[in-house]
Amino acid sequence: MELDNPPTAEQLQQLVNRKRISVSNHMDIENVEPITIFAHLVTLKLDNTGITDITPVIGLKRLKYLSIRSEERRVGKECRSRWSPYH
Repeated sequence: MELDNPPTAEQLQQLVNRKRISVSNHMDIENVEPITIFAHLVTLKLDNTGITDITPVIGLKRLKYLSIRSEERRVGKECRSRWSPYH
């Protein structure tokens, strides 16, 4: 979503009322707190980010889907399965 500079009231309202947000693959994002202003969020994807504490999302009462997978975890699973003695 592109915003005017400064954003209009309508643009801000649309932004705050978003139901889906993905910040996946942004390792520079380490804090989920600013996302909590989106009270209407239903889907939040935090895959492969620098976020380590997701406690603030507890306040998002409408949140139904939260994805927090890490590339590191996926690669670890691949390595373990590749070298498994049961292969």
